[in-house]
Amino acid sequence: MSLCGMGGIGKTQIAIQFAHEVRQRDAGISVFWVNGASLSAVEESYYRIAVECDILSSERLDPLFMFRVKRWLESESSGKWLMIVDNVDDVNVFLKTEDAAPLAYMPKCTHGSILYTTRDLQFATQVSLPKDIIHISEFTVSEGTTFLSKKLSSATKLGSPHDLARLSDELGRHPLAISQAAAFMDSYDLSASDYLSYFENQQTAGRLLKFETNDFTRDKGWESLYSTLKISFDRIQETPAANVLALMSFLHPDTIPVFLLAKEFTDKISLSEAISTLRDMSLISPHNEGRAYSIHRLIQISMENWLESQGSRQHFLSMCLRLLARLFPEDQDVNWKTSSILLPHAIKVLSLQRVSDENSLARAELLEKVSQYELKLGKLENTEQSAREAFQIRSSLLGSTAKDTVRCQAHLARVLWALGKYQEARGLADGAFTAFQARDPKSPGTLGSMDILALVLDSLGEYEEAEQIHRQTLELRQKVPGKEHPSTLASMNNLALVLDNQGKFDKAEQIHRQTMELRQKVLGKEHSDTLTSMNNLANVLHSQGKYEEAKEMHRQTLELIEKVLGKEHPDALASMNNLALVLDNQGKYEEAEQIHRQSLELRQKILGKEHPDVLASMNNLALVLDNQGKYEEAEQMHRQTLELRQKVLGKEHPSTLTSMRNLANVLDNQGKCEEAEQIHRQILELMNQVLGKQHPSTLASMNNLANVLYNQGKYEEAEQIHRQTLELRQKMLGKEHPYTLASMNNLALVLDNQGKYEEAEQIYRQTLELRQKMLGKEHPDILTSMNNLANVLHSQGKYEEAKEMHRQTLELRQKILGKEHPSTLASMNNLALVLDTQGKHDKAGANVISLISETIAVLETTAGDYSIVKDDKGLLKALHEAGRGLLLVKDALQTAQKQLGGRNLAGDPQTAMGSLEACNTKANLSQSIFKDVAQAPEILRFERYKAAVRQEGKGNTVEVLVRGMMNDVCDLAKDRAIKAAMKDHVKGLRDAIDKLSTMELSVLNKVPGNTFSYYGAGTQNIHTGSGNQFAGATFSGSVHFG
Repeated sequence: MSLCGMGGIGKTQIAIQFAHEVRQRDAGISVFWVNGASLSAVEESYYRIAVECDILSSERLDPLFMFRVKRWLESESSGKWLMIVDNVDDVNVFLKTEDAAPLAYMPKCTHGSILYTTRDLQFATQVSLPKDIIHISEFTVSEGTTFLSKKLSSATKLGSPHDLARLSDELGRHPLAISQAAAFMDSYDLSASDYLSYFENQQTAGRLLKFETNDFTRDKGWESLYSTLKISFDRIQETPAANVLALMSFLHPDTIPVFLLAKEFTDKISLSEAISTLRDMSLISPHNEGRAYSIHRLIQISMENWLESQGSRQHFLSMCLRLLARLFPEDQDVNWKTSSILLPHAIKVLSLQRVSDENSLARAELLEKVSQYELKLGKLENTEQSAREAFQIRSSLLGSTAKDTVRCQAHLARVLWALGKYQEARGLADGAFTAFQARDPKSPGTLGSMDILALVLDSLGEYEEAEQIHRQTLELRQKVPGKEHPSTLASMNNLALVLDNQGKFDKAEQIHRQTMELRQKVLGKEHSDTLTSMNNLANVLHSQGKYEEAKEMHRQTLELIEKVLGKEHPDALASMNNLALVLDNQGKYEEAEQIHRQSLELRQKILGKEHPDVLASMNNLALVLDNQGKYEEAEQMHRQTLELRQKVLGKEHPSTLTSMRNLANVLDNQGKCEEAEQIHRQILELMNQVLGKQHPSTLASMNNLANVLYNQGKYEEAEQIHRQTLELRQKMLGKEHPYTLASMNNLALVLDNQGKYEEAEQIYRQTLELRQKMLGKEHPDILTSMNNLANVLHSQGKYEEAKEMHRQTLELRQKILGKEHPSTLASMNNLALVLDTQGKHDKAGANVISLISETIAVLETTAGDYSIVKDDKGLLKALHEAGRGLLLVKDALQTAQKQLGGRNLAGDPQTAMGSLEACNTKANLSQSIFKDVAQAPEILRFERYKAAVRQEGKGNTVEVLVRGMMNDVCDLAKDRAIKAAMKDHVKGLRDAIDKLSTMELSVLNKVPGNTFSYYGAGTQNIHTGSGNQFAGATFSGSVHFG
């Protein structure tokens, strides 16, 4: 039988324990211990057996004593026995010794057994049957932690169980390493966390592994893990196995691919033999059916120390660096899998490499390749650092105008663009373009730098210049390398994207279709670039409101990506995201939410919880929750996204500012207007600093700030900001851009709510006309314009025209959005209101005047009753505050009555009747309560009040009723005919409402009041940059430097 495992794993201790248990079961069994480390050690052990068992006839050394020991053990006179042959680690010594192999003296009989301990699996297979070989591995998690705890003295600061478990894991749960660590901690009175902090440093860890511990089971008593492993290293010295292990000691310990090691071996047989030797010695472990191997960090650290002692550490580290620089793919789109396998090894080598001139250029090459791949993975913080160092090295060694330096400069510009550092990116991209152009105006490097410069300009909102550069690049590429070359098609794609950003949807759609057809022809229907074109075409269809066609194309794209790249490929997850966005805009919120949750879960699994794409999924899921009215969950997710984006991307990155904006929007939707306004003002200030006052995203922030002011009734400031935003959008984006038209729509809304109906109507008509010209007659934005124009016609009493426009809007929304979309339902409601108002307008108008007078009379009576009890200190403060509120309501209604002078309200009288009827009902209930209280003796007034609340007030306290009246009057005051006259009254009522809301209830058995639902008027708040992510919306495949 054989115990097989790496040095220090505990084979000897297991053998000792086994021997004790055998003796306990049967005291008649003899146990013999043989040191199998060398021929002389075996001879010494056999000589001791010979002496102890009186096998030799005299003290004179018998040259045949080993043969005599073997023959005696095989004879029945020796009795039952167990022989443990320990540390048989050198196969050549034990099997192939020139004089006589120790194996030849191993006894064979039925009354005795031999147990070998060895590091060499090859030896074990030669002396034992496969079923008799026991592989000794490291401790389990709990075993390792328990063993470490027992090894530590009671005086040592143990630390937390978590720290002990972590330390055990860091030490590979290796028995000797744990014993060594415990001895060191005892010697220097360190806790587990102290030791961990030392061990995390590579150089310090090497010294720790050399610390010797007193272990009576080891040959030398005092021994370290390093000295134990050094035995193995010395054995393979000057063999290919040593070279392989040396290379592996500098790579990431997990999943080292054989193809990486093979590049240093022209002879495949030698490599196979070397790997077999290391595997048999338990120094490495196979993975993926032998296509990759892992090595423990303890072995790596010890091997590094050994190489340092041999003077060859730097040689093998440099070899690793050059090897990875040569093998790491340049085209990572094609070699995605290879890049993902090599990335951890490249990162490890780059972290160890000492800078020296002879290897600096290889380091720069590997840094640039790693940075390019990390950029695709979204590891933006890491990729910037790598790109900057690569550029710095090449600038220093090659000069700023060298081709490799300029290419690296262009890549750094692209990285900074991804980080949102647009101004610095612009400077670098412009410099790279100038340098490449001076070398050759038509070279691939020149065109690639033009691509990046145009991309940065696009992000800065300088669309016209970006479009001009894309057109120049396309024209040059159509000549060389030709109209159907992949790089030319990439230029077409980029041009279409910048046209899309300018709102030139028709032209963008046309070019995206051409690009897709050419890519299908040249590259095939399942090529990644073809799928990018399908995705981008679907996106521009989405922008035009062609939701059904966009949805179908996104479904086709997703199906093909899953087929070609797999369901968990990043492009597949981005396609899922884009499909969900279309469903969201169609009002199919539940399906959109479900897909966003799936996309988020898969992205977290594949990319990690802090990848920018994961944060985009979180953002988009929060948006669809917001659209469903799930405000609390949406707010929580927006806050999480914002926190992570601040951590990963920085506080000034455009995506971070987008998260701030979306958080403010959901707060606004919950009525938390003041906090929303505060955040919108912060965003606007940051946008001004980061992007400039005229950037499209800055203008979007102005728009959103104006919207939240509008929602708070701060119409004058909202109007002023909307006018500024409109003026700047007309200047920067043009008079026909969708965002410009959205500003026109939002300005008209503010004017509408201020009663400036004529100007609002005029702007609504202009917006509608321009949208029909730019977007076609069935785009959702056009239907919003139709809806809003119909509403302002309704407010002016133009019922016939309003009715006809609401009918058209309803028919189109049913056709385009479906019968159950929220906007369709709003149109149904608005049409019903017009029809109802048109039939009841005259009658309702007269009723409004009459009801105002009636309510004032009730309030005057109630005020008289309150005057009787107003000095009674036995009643609660809230009740007195309510009494004063009655007077405010009466004064406001008297002002409205005076302003109307017998004329009808300007708006819908039916709506006014609803507010007045509610106010009149509450006034009568309040009058009954105050009457009962005023008639009661002073000592019984509070008890009478409580009884009256239950009986007369239907469970509502007076302050609840008065607060409700105040809200009713505020609603009534929105009508244009009385709005200006009621302005000061409304402010006073709002202040009184707030004051009553904070007071303790006069009777603590409040019954919830009625809630009223109001369908929105179809207003449109444009929130650009909402974090929606479109896969392939960058210049995929378009950078060709040559």
